[in-house]
Amino acid sequence: MIIIGNDMLTLKGKIASGAMRGSPLVDTFYYRLIGILGVEPFKGTMDIQLENPVDVSLYSTKAIDHILIDGTKKVYAYLAPIVLTIRKDGRAEDYNCWVIREPGYPQQDMIEVVARDSLKDKFGLKDGDIVEITFLSERKRKKVPGAELFRRLYGTQSQMMKG
Repeated sequence: MIIIGNDMLTLKGKIASGAMRGSPLVDTFYYRLIGILGVEPFKGTMDIQLENPVDVSLYSTKAIDHILIDGTKKVYAYLAPIVLTIRKDGRAEDYNCWVIREPGYPQQDMIEVVARDSLKDKFGLKDGDIVEITFLSERKRKKVPGAELFRRLYGTQSQMMKG
């Protein structure tokens, strides 16, 4: 099921065991995640196999990145706010959390969810359980102020290193 409205995207997904990349990913960016998200994340992620692929960068409102000297942005991971909906025993429970996705991640139908809690423990989830994921809004692309002027004056970083 795909629901698109008011720039929101809702998909169903199945809890899946991933390649065990979540803990090292969160460990690598732990203190930056605290600063960006404003919460201490659980040191791991929960993987969800989506029913349809999604480009997380379109819904990303935050990123783990930095600006290079030539004004280009180097992105290490996109962060997109989501609402995770768990339906059990005729009730639905919503939980606000984040999807983290590294650029170039090959499986567009798999997401890694970062939260302040272990979601499997908190909600009693296991592999194969179905959940709903709502991406809150599609991001409006912004240009970095002055980046184009800097590139025209000085070239790109690779051009500067050649000269």
